[in-house]
Amino acid sequence: LTYARNNPLKYVDPDGKAVVPVLVPFRAGQQSEMRISYVDTRLEANLQGFLGGMRSAGGDPRFTFVFRTPEEQQEQVDGGAAVVNTDGTSPHMAGLAFDISFQKLGVSVDELRDIAGSNGFRQLSNPSLRAKDPWHFQATNLITRDARTGKVDGAYKALIQENQFQRAVYETMRNRNPAGFEKLVRNPDAQLRALPVSRSY
Repeated sequence: LTYARNNPLKYVDPDGKAVVPVLVPFRAGQQSEMRISYVDTRLEANLQGFLGGMRSAGGDPRFTFVFRTPEEQQEQVDGGAAVVNTDGTSPHMAGLAFDISFQKLGVSVDELRDIAGSNGFRQLSNPSLRAKDPWHFQATNLITRDARTGKVDGAYKALIQENQFQRAVYETMRNRNPAGFEKLVRNPDAQLRALPVSRSY
């Protein structure tokens, strides 16, 4: 349980194909709470910068989704949500994206876009897709594509598999050794400590 493929959980995977558990603010309806989710290790500092930038601008960021399993992604598709990616390659499944609530955001959408962009997160480039899923931001530069077709390549699909695998390893540890797991959870939103913490995924 202490190894994800070829690396102990306490070490950062040298090829960057790993996720890290993070405690971040979520909004569900009118309720807000801190939840544990996962992001690609290369984005931990970016997420911290985004949340800090939002707070400095007077914002109150709350996520609705960060990491998704294939089952959670399919639930969104089957439930008729405004999901753009329906082919099993969503950046949420790689830990490379988040959806943010516009409710009580505290900053304008333009300010949100600027703060996210300065930290490596961008909305979808296609205008019609962006209009369908405006709250979605992703680390576009980490989504590798085939130069000829423009579609995601084999390396990106392998990244999804690797990060899904390590998320499963973390969740097994979370169930069997909660105290040990919680020592590994990062809190990139250092300015926010007062919200209740959800122990469910």
